[in-house]
Amino acid sequence: MKRAHIATGHGGRDKMKAHLASKYASITKESLEVFKSYYIVCQEKRKDPKATGVVAKLLLSSDLNSRGQVDLVDMQSSPQAQFKSIMVYQRHLTKFVILRPFTSKRAAEVAFQLLDIFLFGAPAILSFKVTMVLNLQLMSSQN
Repeated sequence: MKRAHIATGHGGRDKMKAHLASKYASITKESLEVFKSYYIVCQEKRKDPKATGVVAKLLLSSDLNSRGQVDLVDMQSSPQAQFKSIMVYQRHLTKFVILRPFTSKRAAEVAFQLLDIFLFGAPAILSFKVTMVLNLQLMSSQN
C-alpha cells in the first residue's frame, strides 16, 4: 500500500485502489482509508492546509484578558418580563461567559453593561458579531 500511495503522488483512496487493482484483489476502501489516516507524511500535510481565496484565521491568544467577544441574542418573539434581548460576553482563553438581560437594544445600554463587566479587566481585542453591530447602528439611528 505504501508503494502504491507514493506512486500515485500521495493520492487518495480512489487513486490508490485503481493503482492496486491491476496487481491485487479484494483490497477494501476502508483498509486504504485506515492506511492513509495513519501515514505520517499525509498527516503532516493535512495539518497545514493550503488556503485559497480569503480565509479568516482565528486569533489565538495566551494572555488572560487579551480577547473577548460580544453578541446580542434577540428574544422579542418570546420576551421574558420586560427583557427583550440578552447580551453574551465570552472571554476566549477561559471560555468564561457573562449573560446580561436588556430591556432594549440601545447602544448606551450595551456600553453601560460592558463597562460593568470590564471592572474585572478589559480585553485588548473586543470583537462583536456583525449582526449585533448592524442592529446597534440601526437602533441608534432610530433614536
